[in-house]
Amino acid sequence: MARLREAIQKKISENDDPQKAAIEICKYLDNKMGLHGNGWFDDDEVMLDVLDN
Repeated sequence: MARLREAIQKKISENDDPQKAAIEICKYLDNKMGLHGNGWFDDDEVMLDVLDN
């Protein structure tokens, strides 16, 4: 499972802003696991906006 950790580490290192890094990680995880629509981001307006656009 090192690929997941490496992908997350890459997203963090590519972003100086922790909030942007968190958004990129959530986007990556949503792309890989289909989290959007399953309740994972229902209370997160930022992620809902990012994923819906």
